[in-house]
Amino acid sequence: MNDNIKVSDLKRVYKEIAEECGFETTLKIHKLFAGQNVSFPKRIYTYSYIYDHIRRNYNGENIDELADKFCLTPRRIRQILKQK
Repeated sequence: MNDNIKVSDLKRVYKEIAEECGFETTLKIHKLFAGQNVSFPKRIYTYSYIYDHIRRNYNGENIDELADKFCLTPRRIRQILKQK
């Protein structure tokens, strides 16, 4: 591509990506997904990762912290801890 391209020359979604992640990353994303409708799930982690992390990192006093980290309720954290 032409080296004179500025972030301001990009369409809105690519401009936002470039401002957050850099121009080169934006070009890679464009190459991978151009022309496709892409949606990103709200949760980035798998449930198995979340459950394992909660069980490994629970210290008896950090239910609220774990709930905040994974956008879960304290009640859901307790349910996960009770599961085998």
